[in-house]
Amino acid sequence: PRLCVQVKSGETPVDAPTLNGLIGAMQNVNADQGLLVSWGGFRSSVEREVPAQFFRVRLWDQDTLIDELLSCYDRLDPDLRAELPLKRLWTLSGDDAGFGLCGSRTFSQGARTPPLSRSCGGRLSCGG
Repeated sequence: PRLCVQVKSGETPVDAPTLNGLIGAMQNVNADQGLLVSWGGFRSSVEREVPAQFFRVRLWDQDTLIDELLSCYDRLDPDLRAELPLKRLWTLSGDDAGFGLCGSRTFSQGARTPPLSRSCGGRLSCGG
């Protein structure tokens, strides 16, 4: 299948003309599917178009992009991982039932792990 991808890295939410431009580009190159990535998210006009384009176009905001990257990061080519060096961090999480480990969505590019500190009534939390 042929895929068209458009990426917007700005903080401004993407509007309908940008989506329509991607759909036009898909038609010009006979692409089967399109992916519109916007770090700044999407305006409601774009969100309303999604059902009509469900099988042809996917929208990724910053949360979806990070989730997708983290879901396949371990399978990426080592050269690509070297360009984007991420380290998985685990933190202690306290809740009403007691302590439990949870995976953190926090990632680091060579940053030191912040020290553990006591807060919230003596529960351990990540200081930083």
